Amino acid sequence: MVAIIVDYFLTHRPLLGLIAFFPILPIVTFKKSRLFFTNHKRHLLTLFIVCGGIFSVFSGQDMNWDLLNYHFYNPYAFINGRLDIDIAPAQLQTYINPLLDVPEYFSLRYLPPIITGFIFGGIQGINIFIIFLIAYEIFHKYSDKRRFYYSLAVSAIGFLGAANIGEIGATNNDNIVSIFILCSIYYSIIFARR
Repeated sequence: MVAIIVDYFLTHRPLLGLIAFFPILPIVTFKKSRLFFTNHKRHLLTLFIVCGGIFSVFSGQDMNWDLLNYHFYNPYAFINGRLDIDIAPAQLQTYINPLLDVPEYFSLRYLPPIITGFIFGGIQGINIFIIFLIAYEIFHKYSDKRRFYYSLAVSAIGFLGAANIGEIGATNNDNIVSIFILCSIYYSIIFARR
């Protein structure tokens, strides 16, 4: 059903369908049949980061079980030298490498929750940009206009996925690690086409 709706909007009313997904389409300007963002990808990256940060702030403060169990404790124990004193206070997760949680620990400890949520939502918004770049490379046979719209639709669907919606701005680290995985996929596509 969703595929039929997306296909209808992309085929018959692409502007209306994509505005429903992202608030950035009115900013698009055309110059000599080339899209503004194809030449200025850093602006698109900035918009996706801001969208991720704003969505994270409106999602509310993160209080998941993993944060309460080990995402906050592990970096605390690592920084304060308690790894060899406390014996498995977070059960098995006590032994997960705490380095990925250290920036989250400092931001949760010393920054207001809204700033913390915006920062980590913005960082996780980089995933949307990389998905856009991957789709833009995959749709290389289409015209620039269709290529842009299709790539934007793919990134919108990736952003609105259940796993991303639940974890954007959260401390689960899945959306942080996926940045590197998506970058490797993007560069694999680039090098495969050469």
